[in-house]
Amino acid sequence: MAAAQVLVGLTTINDAELLTGWSRTGATGGGGVTNPDLNPEVFIQGSNATSRLVRDAGTVGGHQYTNASETITPTDRRHFYVWMYNLANSSVETAANGGYRVYLSNGGETAYESYYVGGRDTLPLGGWRCYPASLRQVGQDRVGNFNDNLNAGSPSNVTVSGVGGQTAMSGDVSRFRNYVIDAVRIGTGLTVYNGDAGDDEANAAGISSLTDVNDATLNRYGVCEENSSGATIQGKIGIGLDDTSTETYYKDQDIVILNPDKNPLAGSSSFVTLSDFTGISIEGGLTTCFFTNVFFNSVDIYD
Repeated sequence: MAAAQVLVGLTTINDAELLTGWSRTGATGGGGVTNPDLNPEVFIQGSNATSRLVRDAGTVGGHQYTNASETITPTDRRHFYVWMYNLANSSVETAANGGYRVYLSNGGETAYESYYVGGRDTLPLGGWRCYPASLRQVGQDRVGNFNDNLNAGSPSNVTVSGVGGQTAMSGDVSRFRNYVIDAVRIGTGLTVYNGDAGDDEANAAGISSLTDVNDATLNRYGVCEENSSGATIQGKIGIGLDDTSTETYYKDQDIVILNPDKNPLAGSSSFVTLSDFTGISIEGGLTTCFFTNVFFNSVDIYD
């Protein structure tokens, strides 16, 4: 068998390496700072990100990439993935008030779904996080009934032209562009296949096969991130290919696989992802898979 290979089930909509196609949403930010700028100092993927000032307490603002052109069907399993970071996390609103939001739109501000994905209470130490969201869910803040056709009696497709994020502020910020968005993507997850049982299983596929690809600076897919005890997954992880010709040998031992909370308002029946968004699927007639002392921990009560 060959060394482990990884199939990427994501499409990069924009990698935030250039400003082309990015525009502001919501509050202007004050001080004349209205539009996003390129940020070569604070980024998670590649070598740039986009940032802008969202300044005053009580305001909501952000930015979006407006050349997306993604057609979503009524049965679409794909989710949008958005990397975001507010450098003034202690001044961000709580999740219930939409401190961090994934913003999907018609390319403007006349029709959109905005999903409350987190806040200073769910991200107490701040930092980068990749947030997924499905357009098939109704946004916690919405204008123009943007995704209604997906859930209508006779459902039809909806085209997403704008993909980005917003932040809601509970305190004032005035000295720097605090809200940063990096790569935005759409897809389902990652699949690992092949791997070799020989040589004391040194070349077996495993969770590290996925995290090595996911966490590379040029990738940062946000699907399967390495953590101190194993990996954090959000999306579909496939082990093996669904055929009768591809041999896969996969083995993990003494790790924890964490499913983080992606639906912080699930307790009030308000959702961001689909209920079966995250999971591990073992495929193929020639796939051998071993989990030894592997603990699966889900913080998300919905997905």
